[in-house]
Amino acid sequence: ALLAIEEIYLKDLKQPNEYIAFAESSSGVQFTDFARDSINFYVAKNFYLNAEYAKAITNLSDYLQKFPKGYFRNEALYTRADCYNLQKDYNKALSDYEALIANAPNPYEERSLLKAAIISYNYTQNFNKALQYYKTYESKVNSESDKYQAQLGALRSAFRVGPDSDVKVFGYKIINSNLANKEEKASAYYYVGKVHLKEKAVTDAYNAFDAVASMSNNNQAAEAKYLMAEILYGQGKIAQAEKQCNTVTQEASNYPYWVAKSIILLSDIYLGRKDLINARAALEAVIDNFNDDAALVDLAKNKLKVVQKAEEDQNRIKAPSVPGKLELQSTGGGQ
Repeated sequence: ALLAIEEIYLKDLKQPNEYIAFAESSSGVQFTDFARDSINFYVAKNFYLNAEYAKAITNLSDYLQKFPKGYFRNEALYTRADCYNLQKDYNKALSDYEALIANAPNPYEERSLLKAAIISYNYTQNFNKALQYYKTYESKVNSESDKYQAQLGALRSAFRVGPDSDVKVFGYKIINSNLANKEEKASAYYYVGKVHLKEKAVTDAYNAFDAVASMSNNNQAAEAKYLMAEILYGQGKIAQAEKQCNTVTQEASNYPYWVAKSIILLSDIYLGRKDLINARAALEAVIDNFNDDAALVDLAKNKLKVVQKAEEDQNRIKAPSVPGKLELQSTGGGQ
């Protein structure tokens, strides 16, 4: 009879404390602390298994409060974190995963590190935490695929916050990995290239951006193609820079920002050749066609002022000192 009553209380009514009180008062049975621990956790876990996540959270929280050093404490924390995850309460889920990480070693440490890293990157956007968790996860796991997942997450996190040394370490791990697909390798080259550019290692940066351009056709590839033109221009390779700018305008039409940047760089090239007509035309094209980006338009307008000044300096006709009379400005040589 007591076993039948236990089933009713625990499976049907899900009232562990009421069952313990009834059994002790009616049958003289005395429950050990471990038995109380087990019964309370059993009921809480069943809510989770039945997909009653809100009730599971309430009962798991009750269990953790009553048994702060309970036998099932780690499993209760991990189960509650999963419930919070399923309810999209990511901050509370992260808190439980972090408790498990702090309480390591335990059977849930690796899974908690990965999930804490994912939440930190995607939802709370604490990229420093994400980097820390991905790096620790990589050091704990043994399978190649798990390590690769950690390296990819660490690379993306490191690119957001640094240090640059981590970007290069994990970038080259992805580049050299057999598990990386073409898009992932292209992104790794892009991240590494940006670090090289920041460090003024322009040859390494150019090579990395060239790899991005050959592997991908997304926004990163469009930016990489533009940065290649900028590097060539900075190296004084003007003809190659012009050709690269034209490549961007032809191949990156889906990414108007980088097209506009390339046209502005073309205007600098034309200005350097004193081809003021084409320099003006390039800048006016940006001003007329890219007015959704105020910063780009302002940049083009400021450069247009430089072109206009050059046109004035080149113009041999100056304002007359006597009304109605034009004067030619001497250019030397008796002309």
